[in-house]
Amino acid sequence: MKLLFLACMIAVCSAIPPVPNVAETFCGDGEIEFHETEVTAMGEFMMCRDEVKQMEVQDAKYDDKDMHNRRQSLLRYDSTTSHMAYYIRGEEGKEHCAPMMRNLTFPLPSFFSWVKVANYEGQRKVREMSYDVWALTVADVRFELAVAPGTPNVPVFYNRISVEDFVFYSFKSFNATTPSDPKVFDVPPVCKGP
Repeated sequence: MKLLFLACMIAVCSAIPPVPNVAETFCGDGEIEFHETEVTAMGEFMMCRDEVKQMEVQDAKYDDKDMHNRRQSLLRYDSTTSHMAYYIRGEEGKEHCAPMMRNLTFPLPSFFSWVKVANYEGQRKVREMSYDVWALTVADVRFELAVAPGTPNVPVFYNRISVEDFVFYSFKSFNATTPSDPKVFDVPPVCKGP
């Protein structure tokens, strides 16, 4: 009986894949789906992070005009005295910028560190493919990460679900390197003023 129990425990433990260790410095792009109250918008996104330089940019272009077509955020935590955040909204050519300075000195928040304490939820079939899904709920926000078996450090899907909204990222590409074009972190002209 003890041998049977031990064999079952070994089988269960070996069925759980390794916890993903997704890089915090990366560039990726793909499709984004955003739901908020009665708004649903589909589009494409680009996201780059440089953990060493303490910078992040997310740029989403939506098909839905209610989403103002474009939403971009640029986080620059590379100053030792303050942090800058730039939020760009609007139709292409008619964007407006809302810069925010924070007199803070904490580091850029990590993007995937939550996965280290997430629970493995088994495999989920999405678009006819099976992926390993890891999830964590903090307060009223649920985070989900799906990775392909055999490539646990490359996100395929990332979801953030809360009472207010739901954002679904489907990665077409994910490169765990600094951006090939460092200008991706430049402050956009619309944020520099006249």
